[in-house]
Amino acid sequence: MKKMNLNDILYLAAGGVAAIQEEIERLAERLIDKGKSMTPEGRKKVMNEKRGLVSRGEDFSKIVGKTVQRAFENAGLATRADLEEIEHRVENLEREAGLRREAKKSQRQKRSGAGRSLL
Repeated sequence: MKKMNLNDILYLAAGGVAAIQEEIERLAERLIDKGKSMTPEGRKKVMNEKRGLVSRGEDFSKIVGKTVQRAFENAGLATRADLEEIEHRVENLEREAGLRREAKKSQRQKRSGAGRSLL
């Protein structure tokens, strides 16, 4: 197997999630079909199994997501949370800079007004 780069890891993770999701759906359909032909007690068991499979699939998806996120972090790539934090900080800086401009403008107007009244 050749050495994988970051994109290959992402595609591998996405493919794994898709394959597992498809397998869970196929298995769930088979269980439903079997459950329909069984007694009410059997149907309950089948539905519980289906819920368990879906839950495990969701857990697996979360694990894959965390693994991909760690891969991004280790590669030095910015995450959505990083970008949102930077955006928030820039907005605060812009707001602060605007307030400072307004304060300086106000001071200049006061000085120019005060200088005129002395003349």
